[in-house]
Amino acid sequence: MAKLALLDILPTIEVWKNVRAGVAASAHWAFLSRPAPAPEQDIAANPPAYFEGLMAKWAKSQSLEAFDPRAMAHYRAFWGDPARVHAMCEDYRAGATLDLAADEADLAAAKTILSPTLTITGDFYLTRSAGEAPVDVWRRAFAPHARGSLTPCGHFVAEEAPEETLASLLGFL
Repeated sequence: MAKLALLDILPTIEVWKNVRAGVAASAHWAFLSRPAPAPEQDIAANPPAYFEGLMAKWAKSQSLEAFDPRAMAHYRAFWGDPARVHAMCEDYRAGATLDLAADEADLAAAKTILSPTLTITGDFYLTRSAGEAPVDVWRRAFAPHARGSLTPCGHFVAEEAPEETLASLLGFL
């Protein structure tokens, strides 16, 4: 049977609800979904400062220490490509429009995820902003039988808590 593991993420509709209410640490969603080319131009002024600033903010240590230097080299190469930054912004624009509409329609139709679902979240990032445990958000919205695993980290569960993340995944899969 197929299984779904969700790593430190909430349903799109929930993130937008929280962003609009001012209770989520996801202001980058509103910024990146602005019409082109505004966010792309702002990021192009200093891509490392923008992206590394976000990554450090979302890490529990408030630094980039959890990231392997080789991974950071790949991230920096990505940030240097305007087409890739534009594609990322387009993904957020879709999240604010098409994806949000799809979530609204699915909720209205009471559609749920049927496969076994595990949420792995850090105890620092998503959990600190909206007041509801991420697994409870998924249960309420789309995955009524989801199981949750809380790890001692920020947003980057695989990088910041690799052993705990692997143990959760292996126990689930």
